[in-house]
Amino acid sequence: MSTLYRRRTRRKKAGIIGRSLGLFLLFLLLGGLLLSPPVGAAGVPQGTPPPRPTLTPTPTATLTPTPTIPVSITPTSTPSPLEAQASFPSLQGRVINLADGTGVAGVPVKLVGVDNWSVEATTDAEGNYAFGRLGYDVGLLNIVLEEGNGLEPVTQDIAIVPRPELGLVVNLGVRGDNAGPLPLVPSLEVSRRTVNQGDVVTFTVRVQNDLETKVSGVMVTDLLPQGLALSGVRTSRGDPFTQGNYAAAYVGDLGPGEEVVVEIVADVTDGAFSPVVNRVSLIYREHAAAQATVQLNVHGAQPAMLPVTGFGLPLAGIVLAAALLLFGWLRRRAAAV
Repeated sequence: MSTLYRRRTRRKKAGIIGRSLGLFLLFLLLGGLLLSPPVGAAGVPQGTPPPRPTLTPTPTATLTPTPTIPVSITPTSTPSPLEAQASFPSLQGRVINLADGTGVAGVPVKLVGVDNWSVEATTDAEGNYAFGRLGYDVGLLNIVLEEGNGLEPVTQDIAIVPRPELGLVVNLGVRGDNAGPLPLVPSLEVSRRTVNQGDVVTFTVRVQNDLETKVSGVMVTDLLPQGLALSGVRTSRGDPFTQGNYAAAYVGDLGPGEEVVVEIVADVTDGAFSPVVNRVSLIYREHAAAQATVQLNVHGAQPAMLPVTGFGLPLAGIVLAAALLLFGWLRRRAAAV
């Protein structure tokens, strides 16, 4: 009788432990599926309309490489602080509700530098914002929205260098349930989706003005992520600009039916993780900025860190911690049987 009882007890413990392992593996699988971006993902961020079909450049869109591409751009003469305050124009723009094209008041807009500085402004009654006294540092521009207001930003981390001679205008968009589409969205392609450390890749950005009117102040910008080192920029029209790992093309005006093609060349560094996600931004004065993303898989590289939550904790860590806690609880329960 005691032998039969012990056998039943061992089988019961084995069943509980087996179910525990199954739940543990299920947690890890769900965490990976929910948090990892799809291989080969490309186009605009989540919540934006699908990218346009690949556009064929016009015969005038022949790329001409610049003789030299500067690594660092600095003013020819450094102004004094008082001169800088007087001469540096503001970075300005508008926060636009895509549902009706109106400006959104009371929305914080934040520019965060890659060197950990930040400035913030709030939109006025018509949705306009403005910054002053900005220099030549690379920054990432974002809208800061409160949770539960029914709106979400169309773009994230727009890379810019607010050069004082440009008079930079960057409009930002928010969308709700009845949001309309963005008028212009760039297309983004990469020469190879799977690469090795040490390879050279080319990102090709195409912007075609399908509107009936001219658009002005057109810019394409890109701050290459960790794992990529900027090598050069070519553009079919306008002026290229580089600073560190920041690449831009200042196009100016695009008439109806006109197109610009920008090529951004980068080296895959030895410290690259996988996947590497690159995001480019299209900026122009008439409407909200738009973005496109593309993902590179680096052969033989370590997995990249998964996204970070708003509370500063990696999502993968949260899933793993929950799985370990559940596994430990089930083991203690099995031991108590």
